[in-house]
Amino acid sequence: AVLGWQKYDTPVRESLFGATKLSDGAVVMVGVNGTTLKLPAGAQSLTTVQVPVAETLAKLVDYKGHLLAVGRRGVQDLSANSTTQNKGGK
Repeated sequence: AVLGWQKYDTPVRESLFGATKLSDGAVVMVGVNGTTLKLPAGAQSLTTVQVPVAETLAKLVDYKGHLLAVGRRGVQDLSANSTTQNKGGK
């Protein structure tokens, strides 16, 4: 695989600050106002993930099957009650 940057259109206008790669190859990104996006492995479009967080998130890790994010309220588990929605993009 070629290393480097690849451009993807996003279904949101908010800035993104952190990302992590999951064991299945998907990438999850977080940012302003709890914005959370997912890029499944091999996909060409990002999907919006609805999470139980509304504040800005800066860092994200996959820990024992839980997506843990760091933001203004400390560490939060995004896995609880999250749902994926396809909002378009390329």
